[in-house]
Amino acid sequence: MGGRFNEDRVCEGLDRRSTAVFREKVSGAYRDRPELNRMLDQLREGDIVTVWKPRSTRNLLEIVETINQVGARFQSISEPWADTTTHAGKMIMTIFAGIADLNVI
Repeated sequence: MGGRFNEDRVCEGLDRRSTAVFREKVSGAYRDRPELNRMLDQLREGDIVTVWKPRSTRNLLEIVETINQVGARFQSISEPWADTTTHAGKMIMTIFAGIADLNVI
């Protein structure tokens, strides 16, 4: 993709494999994000949530916990460590969650 992020190009690639694409236009700093809420409402067991880049690690961990509770999985395109579709990714996410519990991040 070159050095610059192209949202449309990423979404085009995902559209071929996806049943739904949610494009959030609200800053990740806000708790109330309409597209995030809509995605979480539609989330089902076995789904895989793919994002370009997570913003806040603490917020990411909260969202991934919600995704896991439904029986779905999570992966980030630009942050390969944030991937609950692999054993290594699950381990890394567990470590980050433990660190977050200690209020380190």
